[in-house]
Amino acid sequence: MEKICKIVDDESNNGLRQLEMFVHVTSNIEHVGYMRILLEESSRDNGTVPASKSSMKLLKRMEVDEERTNDDCVICFQEFGKKMELLCMPCSHGFHADCITNWLENYGHSCPICRYEMPTTELDS
Repeated sequence: MEKICKIVDDESNNGLRQLEMFVHVTSNIEHVGYMRILLEESSRDNGTVPASKSSMKLLKRMEVDEERTNDDCVICFQEFGKKMELLCMPCSHGFHADCITNWLENYGHSCPICRYEMPTTELDS
């Protein structure tokens, strides 16, 4: 700000008091830490309802195929990796099993990508 004030006050500006500026700010945020902050904020008294345990048991388990080897889990931002088991939501979006289980139990009953809603009441066995 000090440098900006000097530029504005400079005599070569002929008394102009407005200076159009463009500022570029870059910030490096660790993805996992950032997601953790978002999750903590979203869980504070926001009325989220967890998915039912019985509906979570019905999520399709699948292994990472060649197409998804380089994809990231959008919850933790870590790569899926080879020979890793994923859980697939009914909307076909896949996540690390621990990530989506934690999400559905603690942060809401919908898909983090498309907001497909899982049941919140227990399904009949």
